[in-house]
Amino acid sequence: MIGTYQEWRAEKSMHALKKLLRIHALVERDGEVREVDAQELVPADVVWLESGNRVPADMRLVGTQGLEIDESLLTGESLAVSKDPAWIGVEATPVADRNNMAFAGSIVTRGRGKGIVVATGQPRTSGNWHST
Repeated sequence: MIGTYQEWRAEKSMHALKKLLRIHALVERDGEVREVDAQELVPADVVWLESGNRVPADMRLVGTQGLEIDESLLTGESLAVSKDPAWIGVEATPVADRNNMAFAGSIVTRGRGKGIVVATGQPRTSGNWHST
């Protein structure tokens, strides 16, 4: 009986932690901005980013105001990267150097931005992202 009670409490705590760790996003839909769970994002959603936010999906930036993003999780770089929606590169530009993109899991350290979701979901075993 004691073991069952402890297991129930541990499961209850785990669910509470999962709730806290969910990533939320400010998304513009039907002309209004609202907060949604990042799992509900789909390609072509317009997402607003602010300092302190975790980027909820891969997105092409369409507007920024002093936006800097910590991409150390992806690139190993120790400094935040300044983002510029007007940046145009060539096809051979490495993904990490694409300054008009924000990548899922990175963290906004400064400024604001707005982007269009281009990919969501979990990586496949091949390493490619897929649309959900």
